[in-house]
Amino acid sequence: ARFEAPLWERITQKAAPILESRREDGLNPFKRFFVRFKNKRVSKSAVVIGAGKMGRGLIGHLLYNSGYEIVFVDKEKKKTEAIRRKGGYNLNIYDSEGGVKTEKIDSKLKILVREQENEIIEAMKHTDMIFLALPDRELQDASLLIARGMEGRIREGITERPLNVIVVSNRFSTKDNIRDNVLKNIAPLLRTKARRLLHILDTVTFNIIPNVPEDLLIEDPTLIQAKGDLRLMVDAT
Repeated sequence: ARFEAPLWERITQKAAPILESRREDGLNPFKRFFVRFKNKRVSKSAVVIGAGKMGRGLIGHLLYNSGYEIVFVDKEKKKTEAIRRKGGYNLNIYDSEGGVKTEKIDSKLKILVREQENEIIEAMKHTDMIFLALPDRELQDASLLIARGMEGRIREGITERPLNVIVVSNRFSTKDNIRDNVLKNIAPLLRTKARRLLHILDTVTFNIIPNVPEDLLIEDPTLIQAKGDLRLMVDAT
């Protein structure tokens, strides 16, 4: 029979390099070892901050059709409650000839209100991407949330893949400010590691998301509209 060393001996052999590493994340070395194994699962998920026209009409649709689990975050309680009650939202997609197709975005979807900060941070710790579909005035608050999420990732040893933050806008210009705001809100002992793991990308979209007529919103307050040609232009630099 094949001989195997006792379990504890194998664990300590593998953990030895961790014992010698710098303790920037503040974790006990053995706890860090077990956390790394616990978090080896790579999810296919995204957090979308801003569940308005751009967040649901463009980003949500692209992610849904790509098989992602989506966590929306929005400050409007009335909107989040309506989507939660419905179990999703309806999306009217207009083609170039004026035809319309309705899709229900409902599976693998969760929506949180901004005050649910602990749940938002928990989602950020395990996500692959964060999208910011927000007006400029709300980006500073979003940066603080991302900082808390990044601290959580580092403290739990989720450091094998970067955190990609994608800024959705109609212009390239905001990624440097967001990166600076996130990093300055991270605890100093974690900042070096966060600087390596945090990736900010600018995107620009020329899609005009049409407003939903009032009579349709009365009938369905979760309804959103979009054009059929849904694309995101990413800054390759």
